[in-house]
Amino acid sequence: MSRESGSATVAAIALLGVVVVAAAMLAAVTGTLADRAAAHSTADLAALAGAHAVRHAPGRSGAGCDTAREAAQVNGARTVRCVEFADGSVQVTVKLGRATASARAGPAWAGPHREGPGSGSG
Repeated sequence: MSRESGSATVAAIALLGVVVVAAAMLAAVTGTLADRAAAHSTADLAALAGAHAVRHAPGRSGAGCDTAREAAQVNGARTVRCVEFADGSVQVTVKLGRATASARAGPAWAGPHREGPGSGSG
């Protein structure tokens, strides 16, 4: 019997081990990316729901964040932070799986880099 008898089996097992490790790493990265995308979508939705509630319940303190929390929870996320701003916008930070994401929504003129209605170089 030759000294190299069975070496193909050892090589095949080693190759199989590399494939299994690579597949596990790919699954972990894919899961993280999926969590990240879902967290961003959920934060967007929660912020929009919160801003909508602020607009349709003027004077009701906390309406935006209450609604944003409900929207996040329905989508499987936990609200980490929520802030209602005087301009009617709502900023929400959510955690979903291994990812955290933030979003802000409100009137079209809200935000530091937007011009108000009627402005421009006209």
